[in-house]
Amino acid sequence: MKIFDVLTRARTALALAGLMALSGCAVSVPREAEVRTQLPATARWAASVWGAAIPGQGTGDEPSDGSGVGSGVGSGAAPAEASVGASVGTSPPRVLTAEGAVRLAFGENPRARLLRAEFLKEMAAVDAAAAAGGVSWSWSRLRPEAGLAQLALALSVPLEDWLTLPARRRQAYWDRAAAAQRAGWETLQLEHEVRIAWATAVGMAQRSAELATAAEVAGLEAELSSRYHDAGSLSRADWHAHELQSGEALSAAAEASVAAAIARATLATLLGLPSTDPRLLLPEQLPALPQIPSADTERTAALAAQALRQRLDLRAARSGVTARLLEAARVHRWSKLPALQLGVESEREPDGERRRGPALEGEWSPVRVAEAGLATATVNAAQAQAELLAVQVVNEVTLRTQAYRRAVELANLQSERLVPLQEAKLSESLKRYNYMLEGPFAPLEERRHGAAMAARASEWQLAAWVAFQELQQALGDAP
Repeated sequence: MKIFDVLTRARTALALAGLMALSGCAVSVPREAEVRTQLPATARWAASVWGAAIPGQGTGDEPSDGSGVGSGVGSGAAPAEASVGASVGTSPPRVLTAEGAVRLAFGENPRARLLRAEFLKEMAAVDAAAAAGGVSWSWSRLRPEAGLAQLALALSVPLEDWLTLPARRRQAYWDRAAAAQRAGWETLQLEHEVRIAWATAVGMAQRSAELATAAEVAGLEAELSSRYHDAGSLSRADWHAHELQSGEALSAAAEASVAAAIARATLATLLGLPSTDPRLLLPEQLPALPQIPSADTERTAALAAQALRQRLDLRAARSGVTARLLEAARVHRWSKLPALQLGVESEREPDGERRRGPALEGEWSPVRVAEAGLATATVNAAQAQAELLAVQVVNEVTLRTQAYRRAVELANLQSERLVPLQEAKLSESLKRYNYMLEGPFAPLEERRHGAAMAARASEWQLAAWVAFQELQQALGDAP
């Protein structure tokens, strides 16, 4: 008897374990960790959104960029340094670096939380599609005018849902991989977008300052020319020329000021902060540019191959193709068979007689064949989209590599060659003015030209920084 009880319990335990394994009621997988495994190892800020070590949550292993800016992801918490400075009132705000801007964006911008929410929603949809089949039941009680009532009980399960469960689980694996890779790609894009916005805000502010200096010098020229004209030492045509130059310089400075304000507001929006927030203290100029990558054909081909291996959007497209292939194979296999319901029925007649037995129900519709055709078309579309994206990746890497090299060369030409030459011209013009070999307008004009040239140099440096970030995006690297 004891042996019978042990065997019964063993069968019951095995049945329960099998049911839990099939229905997915076991311990849930940490879904957000799947995104972190897809990100590059150097993507510390992007990984912090998806891992357990979230900055500002007291984990003790949060990365530090030395910028003194930090926050809690999804908590809306202000940086520790900013809160301390606000309470004490003695610590001055620190300059916001690119690393600090990314950390603020991942902590303050609701877009980071939206990325997590969209990913978890997609995971829930994948889990629902890969869930095990359910159980249908029915019960009826027919009471006649006299005698006992007739009772009927039926239990059934969708046979196809249970038989296709392993295939749907394999498809769900690749659907989850594609979702994690897309989420990782979107997270990297947010980081690149923040860095580009930070560089744009710094570069446009620097350009605005240089053009404001040029407008100030042009205003001095116009004022001096007006005095010379009133004294009869300057013709009306030359006076008007100086006035025109002052108006053009003032207009350019005003336009640059508006562009700098727009760039600052764009950065503030990405950081999830108002543009007047004291943490938006930007540096006066952009840091030095990174090293220029080689432009030879072999190096460009190596970069393109690297992008084809590591671009998360391309990997997501390929994972999606695999999932669609598995889905199409399953749909084709079952499209010619009816949908079966397998179960048991039990009836009790009014006279007390009981009848039990198995039951099988089938349903077939031409819709199943049409769904198989739709699955095939979906596979073809996914394959074509992945191939198209691969071609775009190769061409984009080639273009971004060349664009970055040209932007760096032009920026170096402006800052290392043209700006020093303009400064030398200004120095010579000042010497000639001191020796009374020419009037005061020449040094002022050279100073105005120097400020305008410095503004152009800042434009090219900004273009080089943006080109560098776009190259990193094309390669699929972390900044």
